[in-house]
Amino acid sequence: MRSIRYNLLNYAASKLSGLGFCLLFISFAGVIAGELDVHGFIQSFYENRAGWIIIIYSLGCSIAIDLLAYPLRRYKELVKVILYIIAGAGFFIFQVSHPIAIFFGLLGALCSLFFYFGTWIAHIDSPFKYLLSIVVPLCFLLIGISCL
Repeated sequence: MRSIRYNLLNYAASKLSGLGFCLLFISFAGVIAGELDVHGFIQSFYENRAGWIIIIYSLGCSIAIDLLAYPLRRYKELVKVILYIIAGAGFFIFQVSHPIAIFFGLLGALCSLFFYFGTWIAHIDSPFKYLLSIVVPLCFLLIGISCL
């Protein structure tokens, strides 16, 4: 029973680590592109509810991708990378009413790869996993909640 609990906590920490790495990438890109401070960017990120949608969508897709890739023996990591790209781009590409959706689809694919890299490196480096799985999302959530 203890090993099941440990595996579930380890799995959740790796997913939150990927989320933290992706949120760091999004915030730094937003700060560089928009010349905002980090607090202002996070505040605008949560005010229009896009932050909550991205968090729920990315965690849901990541769990679904793991379930789809679980039975694979060969090419498991390659299939995961392809599915992450499809999930990241698909959120925007299926909204073809806007011509800029292709650009946002590419950004979504890039963000999903950062998410995957965060989950992948969490399996290798334990301090990195706990820093990104606890500290970064907690900071984002606290700033996001204070903006509501």
